Amino acid sequence: MSKREEERYNEILNYSLNNMDDNTKFCTVCGMPLVTANDYPMDADMKTVDWCKYCGDKEGMKNYSELVKGMTEYIKGEQNISEEEATVKAEEAIKGSVAYTSGRLK
Repeated sequence: MSKREEERYNEILNYSLNNMDDNTKFCTVCGMPLVTANDYPMDADMKTVDWCKYCGDKEGMKNYSELVKGMTEYIKGEQNISEEEATVKAEEAIKGSVAYTSGRLK
């Protein structure tokens, strides 16, 4: 991640953390705070959608293999670990998610 990308990531993270309250929703797949409309899939109904723009679109959540692939790439970059290690962590995270444990994720 470039220095500019890291700065932008930290700006977004700080904004989200500083604007959360007791009514803040979280993505039921990855746990990302859903603070602003930009956190949701484009054109999604924020009252009914409970996943972030990375875990689905306005039509629904991504399937299990798509989620594992995306989360693996994210973890690999953030933690600077191998793809195999990142895949294990991604699978564990998704299998522990509300969406998975409730049976909504296929």
